[in-house]
Amino acid sequence: MWAMSYPGRAQKLPDDPNRMALIGDSLLDLETTFFTPDKTLADLLKRTAARLVPAQRAAYQFFPVVDSDALTALELAPVGTPQYPDEGATLVLGCTFGSGPQLTLRGPGIRGLQTIHVTGIPDAVWQLRAKTGIYPLGWDIFLVDPVGQLIGLPRTTRVREFEV
Repeated sequence: MWAMSYPGRAQKLPDDPNRMALIGDSLLDLETTFFTPDKTLADLLKRTAARLVPAQRAAYQFFPVVDSDALTALELAPVGTPQYPDEGATLVLGCTFGSGPQLTLRGPGIRGLQTIHVTGIPDAVWQLRAKTGIYPLGWDIFLVDPVGQLIGLPRTTRVREFEV
């Protein structure tokens, strides 16, 4: 909740060896759908009783690594419809904070501008998000760092990338 209320602010996650599954435990239930290309993670997420479905139908999508296969799946991720914008997917993306390109964030919950540095998210993700997510459509994104931090980016947050 705090991650989405204060976009760009890192929130501490509980200590757990598989933080993606931990996030899944709090987001998924028997009425939800999910997609992940990671078989081990899929097996862990199935404990929630959520249904594993193809990317184009999944409400929640988990990508521990954002590689070319993940980009192909992300192109299919739902962005909602004008009548039902809440049907846009929530993406959970593995990355590393503190190095890499600078992302400048702007929008509700951010006073002025917020900047973060993230490694492991290709520019294609931000380009695809900007192209497909014209508000109120789009994706809510959780960025997950392996040291146990989480950053939320609601669909209302505009992201601009700068190389450093």
